[in-house]
Amino acid sequence: MQPFQIVGQFDDRTGTAFANYTTADDSGTIAFLNFYPDYFNEPGTLPRAAGAYSFTQTLTALNTDVNGNLSYRDAAGQVFPGTLFVMDPAVDVYGMTLQVGSQTLTGLATLVDDGSGKDNDFLFAVADGNLAYSAVLRRD
Repeated sequence: MQPFQIVGQFDDRTGTAFANYTTADDSGTIAFLNFYPDYFNEPGTLPRAAGAYSFTQTLTALNTDVNGNLSYRDAAGQVFPGTLFVMDPAVDVYGMTLQVGSQTLTGLATLVDDGSGKDNDFLFAVADGNLAYSAVLRRD
């Protein structure tokens, strides 16, 4: 395991997002171009995100309520509390925190229409510089 850093930008006018990552052995940029209309065109509200999500045939699951309180269970079965909050009510991008022991991880989350249903997938990535969690979970 090695420390890493992720820094990103999102331009809601053009639908462009960049995430720059750095580790001791590698660095690079991940770019997402012109995807705003497909992924973030819904208003960001906590009731839309509320629900139960999981990853099929694993322990991994996430539950969030209409107040933004959440609980994440990783693949090892460890449970971590967190919060979800609206960053900008005009777009479907949320701020997220996850408490892992004494560390508070922060990052972003969104809902995605995956072709099987509206707001069907919950995507998130949180980190604190030494530890990171990310997942794509399907609404139960």
